[in-house]
Amino acid sequence: MSYTTGFCPKAVAAGPILGIIIGFENANGQLIQPSQASKGTTAFTADIETVTAAADNQTNAQQVAVICCDPYTRWSAQVNGTLGSTNSSNLPGCRIDVDSANTNYGRVLESTATRTETTVANLYGWGADPDNSARLLVSICDSELFNHRGT
Repeated sequence: MSYTTGFCPKAVAAGPILGIIIGFENANGQLIQPSQASKGTTAFTADIETVTAAADNQTNAQQVAVICCDPYTRWSAQVNGTLGSTNSSNLPGCRIDVDSANTNYGRVLESTATRTETTVANLYGWGADPDNSARLLVSICDSELFNHRGT
């Protein structure tokens, strides 16, 4: 966890997350040059999904992720599977996890959608994205900072 190591690990299903990566910078707060980043290949072609840092990323060519930790911001997430096929995930009110099972942390795993209030999940589902019905609007549910834990 970022609060014990100073480094933020990738999210795992049913665990707290720090937030959503919204950008990358070098250690001085400057934007990373395009040659240092790989563009995403999904619908949003301007997204930067991968940044390669030095082996230790602590003393040489440091790179940092800019993270939005706000549990009230809603995001449009790609879904692994058919949205709505598990517990009406296409409707508001479900909880769902990042797709850590397939090591694709930029999307949610449809089969983890639940409507059981006591089940902890990474994200809240707010229904299908009105701009793309194959995507799900989500917000942080189990926050490392705010400890919502599904409540």
